Amino acid sequence: MFFMVRETTVRPLFTTIRQNSHVRQLSTVLPLGSEILPRIDVTKLLATPTWSVRAILPSTSAKATAPAITSAQLHHLLRLSALPLPASDKDEQDMMQALESHIHFVKDIQRVETNVTVPLRALRDESEAAELRNTIDMGALKEALENEEVIGKHHKRIRRRCSSTVVDTWNVTGYAERIAGKHFVVHSEKLPGS
Repeated sequence: MFFMVRETTVRPLFTTIRQNSHVRQLSTVLPLGSEILPRIDVTKLLATPTWSVRAILPSTSAKATAPAITSAQLHHLLRLSALPLPASDKDEQDMMQALESHIHFVKDIQRVETNVTVPLRALRDESEAAELRNTIDMGALKEALENEEVIGKHHKRIRRRCSSTVVDTWNVTGYAERIAGKHFVVHSEKLPGS
């Protein structure tokens, strides 16, 4: 399987990825209609792992140097989140350990070099070709603008012309069982006890 990949320098997430020279050239998969670039064999690229989950988890030395979260801080965070307090001391220790690993993960993510990276505005194709394709110009609005007329001299208002070619020819009473003049007749019974 091959994907077209832009050749620019990437700011990888973990140091293990930085050590792989064949990954440095990867950036993003190009959208359809973009310029043609050299092909990279993705199956060959993904054949060897470049990082592991252990690289994200805090080491024992990092656990010793990291500031411990107090029970009061945990209870405060749980109250802010409208979550129940831990039922036992073991549950509290598990929550504190999970929170410490989350904090370590966030700090590891914050160490990633992002000075060159342009942040995403949305989860969509943000290439120049896609922006040109999605740009609304006067040509696209021409038909809508032709159906407007300006009324008034001093306080100008825009009135949209309605197309009178669409006529509703459906017979509304055609499927009714009983009709009285131009109205439906609905047979109903009085329920007992009402």
